[in-house]
Amino acid sequence: MEQLTTIPGVLWAFVEETVSLLLQDNLLSSVPVQISELHNLRRLDLSGNELRHLPNTFSQLKLLEDLFLDRNHFDAVPTPIVKLPNLMWLDMQDNYITTIPISISSMTTLRILDLSDNRITLIPPEIGELKGLSTLSLSGNALVLPIPENLFSISTLRNLYLSAMNLTSISPLLGKLSILEKLDLSHNAIDRLPEQVTKLDRLRWMSVSHNKLRELPIALGWISRLNLLRVDGKENVLENVPEDMRGSTLDIQVALRRLMRQKDEHQRRFFVEEDNHLNIISKTAIVEDELRTVIVGCSPEKLIERMTLPGELDSSLVSAVLLTYSCFLDAARFLELLLMRFNLANKDDEGLDPATARDNNIIRLRVFNLIKKWIETHFADFDGNPLGDSLHKFLNFIAKNNPAAEQAVIQIIAIQKRLKEEQRMPPQPAFDETPPKPIVPPDLSCKYLLIDINPRELARQLTLLEQRMLQSIGPRECLQQGWSKKAKNHLAPNIMKFIAHFNHIQKVVTSAIVKVADKKRRIETIHRFLEVADELIALKNYTGASEVYSGLQATSVHRLKETWGYISNKHKESLDRLRQLWSSDGNNRNYREALKKAGSPHIIHLGTFLKDLTFLLDGNPDFLKQNRDLINVQKFTMIASTINSLISARKKPYCLQQVPFIQDLIENAETLSEEEAYQESLLCEPKPGDKVSARARELRLLREKEMLERNSTRAEMLTPEREQRVEEVHRNLTSALESMGIEVDGVHRKDGILFLRRDGEWSRFYFLLMYPALYFYQEKGEMTPIGVINLAGSVIRSVGAKDCFIFIYHPDRRTFAIRGEMESETKSWLHCLQAVVQTTAHRR
Repeated sequence: MEQLTTIPGVLWAFVEETVSLLLQDNLLSSVPVQISELHNLRRLDLSGNELRHLPNTFSQLKLLEDLFLDRNHFDAVPTPIVKLPNLMWLDMQDNYITTIPISISSMTTLRILDLSDNRITLIPPEIGELKGLSTLSLSGNALVLPIPENLFSISTLRNLYLSAMNLTSISPLLGKLSILEKLDLSHNAIDRLPEQVTKLDRLRWMSVSHNKLRELPIALGWISRLNLLRVDGKENVLENVPEDMRGSTLDIQVALRRLMRQKDEHQRRFFVEEDNHLNIISKTAIVEDELRTVIVGCSPEKLIERMTLPGELDSSLVSAVLLTYSCFLDAARFLELLLMRFNLANKDDEGLDPATARDNNIIRLRVFNLIKKWIETHFADFDGNPLGDSLHKFLNFIAKNNPAAEQAVIQIIAIQKRLKEEQRMPPQPAFDETPPKPIVPPDLSCKYLLIDINPRELARQLTLLEQRMLQSIGPRECLQQGWSKKAKNHLAPNIMKFIAHFNHIQKVVTSAIVKVADKKRRIETIHRFLEVADELIALKNYTGASEVYSGLQATSVHRLKETWGYISNKHKESLDRLRQLWSSDGNNRNYREALKKAGSPHIIHLGTFLKDLTFLLDGNPDFLKQNRDLINVQKFTMIASTINSLISARKKPYCLQQVPFIQDLIENAETLSEEEAYQESLLCEPKPGDKVSARARELRLLREKEMLERNSTRAEMLTPEREQRVEEVHRNLTSALESMGIEVDGVHRKDGILFLRRDGEWSRFYFLLMYPALYFYQEKGEMTPIGVINLAGSVIRSVGAKDCFIFIYHPDRRTFAIRGEMESETKSWLHCLQAVVQTTAHRR
């Protein structure tokens, strides 16, 4: 039969009658725009053609339910498909698709989605929004990142095909797919199936052939509906299923059930087995100036036993295990071992000798206390998941059958309720003393830059922001080095937010300095940030101090040799303190010494914290080399100690008031890219041979214009009360001058913001020029000036090649230096001041 290259024209004569259109296995290279005329089309098969795209009118097929586009040449999911409102079945297998669009989340009517045998490398989390999906096939796509956890939230999935996808592991969340019937994980590199796969009690068909499995979860032997389990392939070296029993599903399950019975009996014996080199290895070491026995490695059962022994309790071991157990033990298995330990000690005490009965009672109490601490410190492990259900069943059973334990059960349930409520409404921090009053600008309706904010208050608000970020980092987020993996934003979201914040503040500091054209203001900006760094160190915010120091050390700032040459001695000392604190000598010895003395609250340096964790995680195996069955307890104790330094640092809140206005300024401050910052740096201090882009010059001019407008706006934007006081001051002075026969015109009267040099520093004041004196105030609207310069007999001179600032030489041998924020402002003030001096000379 001859293959079609175009859709026959006769079709358009039957547009109303066409409900199903089958055009598979032809040579079609395009679909005509008239396709939208098939208003009643419900099924369309275009598989096996040469299509690369679809017309936009395709989205008008409002009734289309089944669409087959497999074996074509699409390199992306066409946008019109996403807009089909009733599509239920989409087959696009065996194309050249490289990405799944985020907009796929809108295809909520889909029931079957087949994207197998394409070139997809990343599955977007948005796929989890397809809440009605029953069949999903992604096989034959070589992923470079793990499957997003959101996929396992599609509770309606019955068939899931994930073969030949380059997978090395599968998420424990797989167990949430409670109605899954068919699962294909074949032809991957998975070395271990999560225990949660055994919760899929509706599973009928599963293939894990051609992986790298060393064993199967033994509870698979009890999934009664499983009638086909494929484990073939020489890559699978199953140590718990004999080779002669791998051919049939029934034989495999028989082998697993036999193992389960043996393991249960073994574990019951293990809790009463004496210590030996096969289950525990210890050593003596000095801990807190005492010689103690320290566990180097042990089996999971021995670990549970040691944490619940009737003798002296090692609370640090309990804390370390609760924090890190997920690295070496599944949560469900951990709880199972604890409950088994409880049940072994939960015998009828009648007939036992008093010592044994007492020990059993202590063991039961220790198990309860351990579970209580687990809930208190890691509530998320239980909240809204099967582990919480298992615990509740156990607690209900104990409460009914062991009246003596009822009070302990009530305590645990009360803790769960309290923590759940705190999750919904976090408790507000309580202070032992009154927080200091925030230092805020007088008029919050004006537009301010960060350098306009008082350094102490800027440091305070930055510290509050960063303590909040530190508190959001969950302890488990610090395990497994999620921040260094490709899926880092998913595995360690709060750590990545803190890192992004660190980089933002560093850029804020750099950008604020290089964007200033005027050298004197640039020097003041550096002074301001050094003052902020001093305040951050005083607050023991080491991350904040490092952010400022990093910004000052950026290439675009560091190269400004002429600017750095004018830094005051006081601020040079501040810079030296920063250099010493962040010296890399002795593995950051100075910082570590400061941290030891810091007390609480403080904010650790996140970069050093992550470096220490990486060293511990990479440099030590999870299990002992001499016995792979023994957990490397020493490694996880050191990891827990490092993570606890973060937890203890954030426990006590800073006794400071939040100022959202300043925090918004910090978070939304504009920054330059590294290249833009360098271009601005060249504008500040040109370097022979380096060219400044025209765009950089244009942006510099725009910023200068904005600065003028900002200053003008700030001067004008006053509260009505302040406006009245300004007018009153002006009116009183004008009346006094007019009574002397002096007319106050535009030359003899001027006001605005100027900088006055006092004690070697430039300080910002509001100035008012009224013949024959220059008054300056702390802020505009103040009634009383903080200083007056009598211009009678004074000499006015401009200093610098471009009239950088003004010197006022007073008759009593005092000298004043003032300047505006821009060169044009300085010139305008120079003209007015000289006019006033000339008038006073003429009257004399």
